[in-house]
Amino acid sequence: MQHKGIAFAFAVTAGLLTSSAQAATEIVFNVFTGPRHFLNDPIKAWAADITKGTSGRVTFKFLPTNAAPPPKQIDAVVSGQFDGAFIFHGFTARRAVGPQFGILPFLQNTPAEISSAAYWRAWNKYFGDKKEFARVGIRILTMFQFTGGNFHSGNETPMMSIAEMKKRKMWALAGANSRVLKAAGVNHVSGPAARVNEFTQTNVVDGLATMTNDAVRAFGAMSFVKNATVTKSKLSAASFALFISEKKWAQISAEDQKTILSLSGEKLAAAVGKRSDQADKEAGEAMEKAGIKFVNDDGKFEAELRKVGAPLITNWIKAAKKKGVDGQAVIDMYLAEQKKLAGGK
Repeated sequence: MQHKGIAFAFAVTAGLLTSSAQAATEIVFNVFTGPRHFLNDPIKAWAADITKGTSGRVTFKFLPTNAAPPPKQIDAVVSGQFDGAFIFHGFTARRAVGPQFGILPFLQNTPAEISSAAYWRAWNKYFGDKKEFARVGIRILTMFQFTGGNFHSGNETPMMSIAEMKKRKMWALAGANSRVLKAAGVNHVSGPAARVNEFTQTNVVDGLATMTNDAVRAFGAMSFVKNATVTKSKLSAASFALFISEKKWAQISAEDQKTILSLSGEKLAAAVGKRSDQADKEAGEAMEKAGIKFVNDDGKFEAELRKVGAPLITNWIKAAKKKGVDGQAVIDMYLAEQKKLAGGK
């Protein structure tokens, strides 16, 4: 009887160990830009690294199609519709002040691989401990940026001035792009980049304010664009937060949380930025082959827009001060880190 009892105990213990070894925390992740978008490459590579780094204790399931509107990614995660996602900061202004410096006018002066890393460094130093998103129930794992966009024209006349834009009805991404156009008195509509073809294919708009080349191609606007005006610095860089729910985060061991954080942050930000640069270069080449002309701004157009956009920077600095942060120091660090990472160029 004693031997049977011991054998039973061993069997139960072995079963528990096997069950524990097999149990994994699955993160259901939504990529709202769709399964073919370049973001799938760095994000799925990151997920694979996490699964490997945690010896399979943390796994990912990527949804086959987008499961919530782009502005509702946080709400969907908090409600449990899925566990992880990313969101454009043009949709987070009411929730958090910190990340908004990433979409302020003309602060991105480098490729996205560099600006993304600089963006993460500046945000993490000054706002990482402010926990602006914790109160809504999400854990930030990284902040990243895309390559800056150009001004795409739907007719043969390039946009080289605010006066030229005022002759048109424009499309602009929500956030700084839209606010600058509004301040400049330019008639426009705004919304997620993924929906831009709804406006171009129906001739609702005559131009696009600072879309990336990749977005023009990925979201079906290439047949609309005739030429693109390229400014030296970018009116606004599309900036994002990638996150998972606090509930899901709490299910992960401290050891595995440490592994996830080591693979996220600046490392993931730079990887996304690098892939964005590649995608934008590839799309630009495809656009040129399709007959779309790229015209360099002589500096006057950018100067006009900088003047109009300056109050957005001033207002953000004031908002940051209310959070106990020196906003000018954040911007200075972001610009300095871009220069440093670019080798001082």
